[in-house]
Amino acid sequence: MPRTLRINTLGSLSISLDGEPVTGLASRKVEAILVYLACTGRVHPREVLGEFFWEERTQERAMGNLRVALASLRKELGEYVEITRDTAAINPEADIWLDVHELESKLDGGLVANAVELYQGPFLEGFFLREAREFEDWLYQERKRIERRVLEGFNDLVGFDLERGAFRSGIRNASRLLAMDPLNENAHRQMMLLLVCSGQRSAALTQYETCRQVLDSELGVEPSDEIQEVYDSLVAGERPPGIPEVPGVEPRARVLVGECPYRGLAAFREQDAPFFFGREAFTENLFQAVTSRLLVAVIVGSSGSGKSSTVFAGLLPRLRQEDGWKIIKLRPGREPFQSLSAALLPMLEPGLSDSECLLESGKMASALGEMELPLFNVVERVLASDSDSKRLLLVVDQFEELYTLCPDPNMRRRYLDALLEAVETTNANRVSPFVLLLTMRADFMGQALAYRPFADALQDASLILGPMNETELRVAIEKPAELQGAAFEAGLVERLLDDVGQEPGNLPLLEFALTLLWEKQN
Repeated sequence: MPRTLRINTLGSLSISLDGEPVTGLASRKVEAILVYLACTGRVHPREVLGEFFWEERTQERAMGNLRVALASLRKELGEYVEITRDTAAINPEADIWLDVHELESKLDGGLVANAVELYQGPFLEGFFLREAREFEDWLYQERKRIERRVLEGFNDLVGFDLERGAFRSGIRNASRLLAMDPLNENAHRQMMLLLVCSGQRSAALTQYETCRQVLDSELGVEPSDEIQEVYDSLVAGERPPGIPEVPGVEPRARVLVGECPYRGLAAFREQDAPFFFGREAFTENLFQAVTSRLLVAVIVGSSGSGKSSTVFAGLLPRLRQEDGWKIIKLRPGREPFQSLSAALLPMLEPGLSDSECLLESGKMASALGEMELPLFNVVERVLASDSDSKRLLLVVDQFEELYTLCPDPNMRRRYLDALLEAVETTNANRVSPFVLLLTMRADFMGQALAYRPFADALQDASLILGPMNETELRVAIEKPAELQGAAFEAGLVERLLDDVGQEPGNLPLLEFALTLLWEKQN
């Protein structure tokens, strides 16, 4: 009886035969070849595959490596592949299930709700190959293509849920959409309308603030007129435009307690520090590390574990109480050197206009990227321009963007070299005016460790942020409400603790649930 080969690529890669994991493939390269053959569905010449997966080797060595890889693939999954002296392909007659093909088939057939449920994360999330730039380029393009299709699906679903009055389903789908695309203004607007329609006016106002903060920090722009119109209507107690004609849907009156202290799906910011609880012990360890080390990397278990919140609402307010610290914050983005220079330049030239900043930032990015301008020299100039500052903390948040958004492996290496050189220069001078703090998801540690200089730097420079224990979770739930003059019904906190469990990725969902509960107060 034929066995089904299942290849799951949406999220972490998993390969199984009739439910049993396939563990005999010799290497990551063999897995990559299997996925590439399955996704493309074409016959590939061996010469092309050799160059595709071993670009930095001679043709003879590349073909030798390919022979070994194909032999492993034939030995483990011979009935599912067709390998000849000249070509390699997936056997079109074999029973193979590929989640990407299933997802696109359902999207093409209009089964959008079923399709998006297959999406468990970015295509081959955390997957990385050395000496395979062409494969990495293909992986990046394929990841973005699939993501675009899924985003289109979620957009359609959220709009349909709003129109038919399925507000709970709409909120769930809008939450997933915004987790993938936090700059999607239409999704923010629809989320606000869905929350209002389900009687959660305060949560809708919080959603507006989340949208405003994200747009300001990422793009330097204000929310669109459509979002602003919804917000202004809510503040005025009027029915927002865009709400469907569903019986019983009216904006609720403002509750007579303080503003919502929970952050929904957004991370805590510095101004949210009074309401940030549960990470006191880790924050103290992080403070001690930052004030005594040159490089600190916060490694977390998964997205949503609270790495950014701990840094921005825990560490930075504590650090600002100390004298002599200058703090610069950024995320790598698609152009990491551009992001770095854009964060540094205002500290050097605060009087520049927007156009002048754009021009000078480009010049600095080029100089940093070509190693013509050492980062440590810029740090020294920043500190010299402010007599009150003796030390500079550079926070590079969501460092995994260097691997997910920057498509150029050479640029990634140069960026790491620039950061590490600044740290090493500090160490050579036996002073510590420069401290580098990175936050990074644990599932990208494999890619980080693949570059030996960075791996060496991380040996003694990592702090592990695990999930909150029950005591920490209880404090994070109860304390913010107490500060705002509210209290939980008997047994409700225990129920929340049971539901959230010990999964680190549940923290944003817990905050979102608490935000929704806030609206239910009389």
